[in-house]
Amino acid sequence: MEQKEQHLRSEFAELEQRLADPAIFTTREYPRLAKRRQQLEHVLGLFDDRASLAQQQEEATSLVDGGDPELISLLVAGCHPLRDHPTRHTQQQDAEQQAEKSGSRCRV
Repeated sequence: MEQKEQHLRSEFAELEQRLADPAIFTTREYPRLAKRRQQLEHVLGLFDDRASLAQQQEEATSLVDGGDPELISLLVAGCHPLRDHPTRHTQQQDAEQQAEKSGSRCRV
């Protein structure tokens, strides 16, 4: 998946460069390029959300593994906002499997 993400990021950078040229606005391909840029921006935003959630999960797991009961209770209480995250449905199974593997008490 990392290869696909890198490919999409490269394509996005190329589109940004092409769309920075004012002459592109008078061509017939401008609407197609602008639409593709918008699509890529959305998809790359999802990749960024996924990376952010993975980082949050990793940090939460390390806190739980530390064994401090007070931190664990705060962590469990703080997990609820992650449940309502818009990308939860696409990542739920992976996150739950990772939580099971790590022994985390928090379900995302």
